[in-house]
This record gives sequence, structure tokens and C-alpha cells, in this order.
Amino acid sequence: MAYRCLVRRMKARRLVIAIVVVLALEGLLTHQCWARNPPRGSDAEIRAWVLQQAPIGSTRKHVMATIEREHWTCHPWFEGSGSDAREWGRHRYHFKCCAEVGSYHAFYPPFFIWPCRVVTCWLFGADDRLAQVLVSQACEGL
Repeated sequence: MAYRCLVRRMKARRLVIAIVVVLALEGLLTHQCWARNPPRGSDAEIRAWVLQQAPIGSTRKHVMATIEREHWTCHPWFEGSGSDAREWGRHRYHFKCCAEVGSYHAFYPPFFIWPCRVVTCWLFGADDRLAQVLVSQACEGL
């Protein structure tokens, strides 16, 4: 009788250990996926990611090719809202192209999951070269 109880306890421990290991691996993989998704970063991290693809001083042709390659859509009419519009208004530019460069779902406790969008604006000077890159993140419902 004691032997059967011991066997059951060992099986239960193995099951618990297996579940903990699976959950830990799942959490690690989820974290890695989120870490590799540039739009989940801070504005500064997203800006650095965008600038890797088209650095300041790039021609408008190069930036537009990058936008097309990444399957983003340029919206020169985009004005931003609130503090974004005020920030963007401080910069002088000859031509502007804004595009949604990514999206993600943010989790806010207790049970709220909101879609978030990341918009980047490329500002070009009179020489038709990239002068500034601005990033804005907005989540619906916040």
C-alpha cells in the first residue's frame, strides 16, 4: 500500500515539473517574440530601428523604396494629434511622409487588451534629404 502511494506522489511530482517546464519555455518564447517585434519598443528604440533602414541624410527616393519594401503606405496628409502634432509642428520640412510601421496588442490589467499602432514620420529638407524621423505610438481605448 505504501509503495502505491509513493509511486503516485512521484508521478504527480513529475507531472507538476513537466507543466512548470512547459510554461517556463512558453513564457521565454513569448518574450523572445515580443522582443523581436520592433514596434513594441520605446519611441527611441523604434526610431533607431527605422534609422537603421534609412539614416538621416538619405534621399527621398531611398526612404520611399524602404517604405515600399516594408509594405508600409505613405500618407503625406497625416497630421498627428495632440502632443504629436505640436511636436511635429516644431520641425521645418519641405516634404513629409508618415506611415504606420507596425501594430501590436497591449495588455492592461485586469483584462483589457487594446490594439496599438506605431506611426513614423519622415521629414525631408529642401534638398530632398531626410532631415528628421519622428515616432508616435497610440493605443485605442487609452
